[in-house]
Amino acid sequence: MVQVQRRMRRPSIRILGVSLIEALVAMAVMAFGMLAVMGVQTTLRLNGDISKQRSEATRIAERELERLRSFKDVLPPAPAVPGDTSLYWSQVAQVLGQEVDLEGAASNTTYVMNRRVFTPAGSSQKAILVEITWQDSTGNTQTVALGDTLAGAAPVLSGLVSMPAVRTSASQNRNRHPTIPPRAHDMGNGESVFKPLEGGTVAWTFNNTTGVITSVCVVTVGTTSATLNSGDVVVGVNCTATNAQLLSGFVRFNLRGDTVNLGTTSTLTPMAGGSVLFTINNASQRVVSYCVDVACSPPLTPGTNPVISPPFDAVNDGTYSLVALDSEDPRWPSLPLTIAAGVTSGNRPTPSDACFSNAPLNAATAIGRTAVEYFCIIYPETPEKPKKIWSGMPTVVRDAYLDDPTHPWAIGSTAGTYRVCRYTTAASNAAVTANTNHPLAYTNVSGNLINQNFLIIAGQKSCPTDGAVNPAAGDFVNSNTLPHQPSS
Repeated sequence: MVQVQRRMRRPSIRILGVSLIEALVAMAVMAFGMLAVMGVQTTLRLNGDISKQRSEATRIAERELERLRSFKDVLPPAPAVPGDTSLYWSQVAQVLGQEVDLEGAASNTTYVMNRRVFTPAGSSQKAILVEITWQDSTGNTQTVALGDTLAGAAPVLSGLVSMPAVRTSASQNRNRHPTIPPRAHDMGNGESVFKPLEGGTVAWTFNNTTGVITSVCVVTVGTTSATLNSGDVVVGVNCTATNAQLLSGFVRFNLRGDTVNLGTTSTLTPMAGGSVLFTINNASQRVVSYCVDVACSPPLTPGTNPVISPPFDAVNDGTYSLVALDSEDPRWPSLPLTIAAGVTSGNRPTPSDACFSNAPLNAATAIGRTAVEYFCIIYPETPEKPKKIWSGMPTVVRDAYLDDPTHPWAIGSTAGTYRVCRYTTAASNAAVTANTNHPLAYTNVSGNLINQNFLIIAGQKSCPTDGAVNPAAGDFVNSNTLPHQPSS
């Protein structure tokens, strides 16, 4: 018997595991993931650091602007008038590359401040730009810049904004734009009518809100500003619509230096070589008579003519130098004159600028008229710009009395001539000053200009100067003047 031997087959066993290559790949993938996470964390940390530094830089810039606005700097000498900020304001200047003191606070960088100051021509404000720069942790330069406008006024005045407006005659002129002449007649339709010469035929209408001259009219002789109404000034009938601006002021006179002392009286010949002569009583300081062609008028009634002011010293009048008092309220006889608008900018429209004055026509009216009032209508540039503006230099034009029409007075800087000064607080003709402060020449005027006043003095005299007002000393007027014609 054959015996069959069976071989028992062992079951196969599969060995499962991870190869070395698979392990390396997994580690690589995980490494890249960790690197990405670390990169995100680094970026977040950098951005957080820059954000913190930017916040600190913004705080520093705001602190600097607030310091400037509140005038906290104490600069010697102390202001003469409490609350006067003009000294500090005038010294606000550029600061470049100044390292910032963090006042005990810790930081991982250094901040540098650049303060830039811009003073626009003719402006009473300063534009301030504060830049704070620093290096971040990557070495890149970062910057924060904040800007503001700084006015030369005490911060306490900002409280006036919360106070209700008080309308006065000085600020509103009968509840209308303050530059509208006081004797203009409110017609009740939002406009006022005004005759620059009450005895003339020209009338202007003003918008009560803006002060703009809206029309130029021709009216009947004998009418006055007070008697005109809306039915008397109709566009398309006797008026031409326009959009113009007003220039107005006064011309005053102080003729010291041209008098001749005769003992009890002094004489004044306003036109060199002319036949008009005024006689002044040295005791009463009044003009007591006037002569034309040698023939004198009867003596004037005592006390009816203005006192020559300020009083003059007849003996030393020729060597006397004019001072501020001589320009504050002079009351000398007026000279015949007109005003030339002198606008030089842009294309001049038709009709063009025109000026009117109540200057005396003869010697008799000159004695009692110690100031000449003038009004000019100024048309802005054409073609029209976003702002209606004009530039130029108005001047005083010499004239002659009708008593002696062949002898007009002369403008100059020697005896026998007259110098024209202008009232302004500017320090010199070269100083930049606002148009409202009467510069030598106006630039880009965009509104009405009033109180643009002149002073006429003897040619050999110098324009009187004055300083800032000092109420504590009883000085409430800055009567400073500068040469206008000639301009030096």
